[in-house]
Amino acid sequence: MTIKNLFIYLIKTHNMENIEIFTKNEEIDDMKNVVSVFGKALGYVLQNTEGVVIDVEPNMTFGEDVNKLIVFKHEDKIHIQKYDTDLESGSLINILTEEEQ
Repeated sequence: MTIKNLFIYLIKTHNMENIEIFTKNEEIDDMKNVVSVFGKALGYVLQNTEGVVIDVEPNMTFGEDVNKLIVFKHEDKIHIQKYDTDLESGSLINILTEEEQ
């Protein structure tokens, strides 16, 4: 359910807390659909090797040693992984050079 936490964070930080899919039905199939929709949308927004730094919020369960994540596109797929950096949440970077853009 850690992917769910990431999408809830994205929704809350973009003032879209009233999306009904999270409040009406949290079945596995619904969550897979939500993940697919967000993944596809991010695939259109991000260029290959582009990523966004995300702060891990207290209500997310990625592990105690995970403070930041990077959501990035590589080889036309969206990836999420732990990211050790001092960059501000929301920073857009190129994962190959790790330069802030």
